[in-house]
Amino acid sequence: MKNSPVLWIVIGVLVAGALAFGGMYNGLASGKVAAEELSSNIDVELQRQSDLIPNLVNSVKGQLAHEDKAITAVTDARKAYVGAQTPADKLAAGANMNQALGRLLVVVENYPNLVSQQAVKDLMVALEGTQNRIEFARTKYNAGVGSYNRMTVSFPTNIVANMFGLQKLSFFEAAADARNTPTVDLVP
Repeated sequence: MKNSPVLWIVIGVLVAGALAFGGMYNGLASGKVAAEELSSNIDVELQRQSDLIPNLVNSVKGQLAHEDKAITAVTDARKAYVGAQTPADKLAAGANMNQALGRLLVVVENYPNLVSQQAVKDLMVALEGTQNRIEFARTKYNAGVGSYNRMTVSFPTNIVANMFGLQKLSFFEAAADARNTPTVDLVP
């Protein structure tokens, strides 16, 4: 019975099963780490935007004293972002910061002599580039989360995911009022 073919077949099946199990777990773990890395990339771009905002606000503040509401909204949104602790809170605060910044940029664009100042132009270009990178990072994050989530619900990797408590991740979703066009009232 030492060299029984049945024993070798059983050992082969067990080894193949262990390798398949390990491969599924490693695929799930890699997908989760990739999604976390993509989330961190969004945070990096939001932080870059947050760092640029005080420069824009200070450049605009003196000339737009009567637009204090827009400036205050951006400043408050930035404070909320800096104070956010969890990735989900940072994403939500970043979305609010983008909305407030969008409203301020609409206000700034309505003042031709302000927009013509080189410092304001440079800051607006930098912020626009950052917003584009944020959008790209969010899109890439959602693609990574989608890939990971498909593994957590597809057979047979869903069995491994359930065994190790690997849950679906949340997609980045814009704030509920993100589809609304901001209104800018230039009449004091």
